[in-house]
Amino acid sequence: MKKSVKSRFSAVLVSAFTAVTVLTSSALAAYAENTANTPEDKEVTTFDDGTLTYSVIDDSRFVEVTECAASASHVNILPKIDGYTVVSIADGAFSGCDSLQSVTFPNNEEFTSIGAYAFSECSSLKSVSIPDSISEIPIGMFAYCSSLESVTFGDGVTSIGDEAFRECRSLKEIELPDTLEDMGNFVFYMCISLENVEIPDSLAAIGGYNFTGCVNITEFNIPSTLLDLGDAPFLGCMGLTSISIDEENPNYMVKDDVLYSKDEKTLYFYPPAREDTSFTVPSGVEHIYDGAFFQCQNLQEVNFPDGLKSIGSGSFDFCTSLSSVVIPESVTNIMSTAFSDCDSLASVTFTGFDNESEGEGESLVIGDHAFFSCENLSEVTLPKRTSSIGEYAFGVTEIIDDSNNAIPQAVEGFMLRGFSAAESYIKDCDVSVGFSPRSFPWKKIVFWVCAAAILIVIVFFSVIIVRKNMMTPEEKEALRKAKEDRKNSSPMNKDSDYLEEEADESDDNYKSILGDDDDESDKTENADKDEAIGFGGKEKSKLHNIGHGE
Repeated sequence: MKKSVKSRFSAVLVSAFTAVTVLTSSALAAYAENTANTPEDKEVTTFDDGTLTYSVIDDSRFVEVTECAASASHVNILPKIDGYTVVSIADGAFSGCDSLQSVTFPNNEEFTSIGAYAFSECSSLKSVSIPDSISEIPIGMFAYCSSLESVTFGDGVTSIGDEAFRECRSLKEIELPDTLEDMGNFVFYMCISLENVEIPDSLAAIGGYNFTGCVNITEFNIPSTLLDLGDAPFLGCMGLTSISIDEENPNYMVKDDVLYSKDEKTLYFYPPAREDTSFTVPSGVEHIYDGAFFQCQNLQEVNFPDGLKSIGSGSFDFCTSLSSVVIPESVTNIMSTAFSDCDSLASVTFTGFDNESEGEGESLVIGDHAFFSCENLSEVTLPKRTSSIGEYAFGVTEIIDDSNNAIPQAVEGFMLRGFSAAESYIKDCDVSVGFSPRSFPWKKIVFWVCAAAILIVIVFFSVIIVRKNMMTPEEKEALRKAKEDRKNSSPMNKDSDYLEEEADESDDNYKSILGDDDDESDKTENADKDEAIGFGGKEKSKLHNIGHGE
């Protein structure tokens, strides 16, 4: 069966796609709401010039462009039309215009607004120039414009919204304006041809995943004024070899082209294009950030320091050459997809608190898909301190069925060894993963042995009682007589009769008149008797010795 070639760029990007969906839905909802409210807010009259459709705003001398003819290839939006001043472009006005190759915006000061997704999916659009009068590039304005090669910003742009240039796959270079103060999320997401981006000093923060999948970016410079890079900004930047940063930056630093927090407690990014086959995370690092080593395909070995606390989502995802890792006992969190799709990973060792006698230590949480699709990993032994294990974290890969659906499947020959958390994971997993408990179940064994002993005793007495209750009166009388006969014929009873006869003889008053000879003969006779039955004499019997001590 064929292994899945994942359409997802990484499992860690689930959150990214979710965020995109939310943002898109929100924008469309806002657009729908605004459209629905237009009649009560504005008195609208529409007209067109054969190519563009315009709407008059508030019965004024101002109009906005609301629609473009699908066949239009080159559009020049005039500052004025039929005595009306063009002031804006509505949400989605040009969206999906596949024939549109170029557009020229009005150069009048009154033109101040372009709506969300206004030019999204204009697959033939190649270049645009934003006028100085526009201050905001809205959400998704040029998203999915796959032929867009160049964008020129006016001096008035201060904000770029989420997904503004998402998947503009032909965009090679972009110069952000010096007036830029705010940049949203996913702005240049999957712009696979983008080679260079200069961040202006005016920008203090950028959103998450802004340069994710920009595989042709080779260098990146972080100015001193950029204080927040957002979530996983360079995820999947396969060509990135070096990062430079202004020494005055208060939040970030670079050492050997690796990006750290200023206090060196967080490792943010390791350039995937580096040719090093091994890397030692510096002492003092406590957190490895989400996607920090994502797709570092040359990396075969990584050494973690004592004191490391967390390994972020997708941090080593698709590190296909990574062969072994040792997880220090200080690690408390291995997040989702941390080592997913590491095809060569054959050894994972968890140190510290290996058995019950050593205690539990700080609990370890392992996230969903943490070691998913590691098909060369045949065995993992988890420490007792492991408190929870996420879905498909160990021993699971996936195959593609005839309908092109990804189906989870157990890794052949995989064995998970551990304590209660591992056992719970195996029980909850809908895939049959091999499991071997680490601790001998003494408590369970003692419990069942005791339970079995009690059961045997109960059964024994129950049988006796039942048998007794089932006897007839004749059988009971015969049993009583048998017991009496055994008692009367007992050697103890015979010995008692003998002793009574001897006592009677000793009191017959004849002993006093017997002579000395008789006494002597009696003594001799008695001595002989004693010797015969083992009492007296120089040789004591074993029974005597036991009774009196040797």
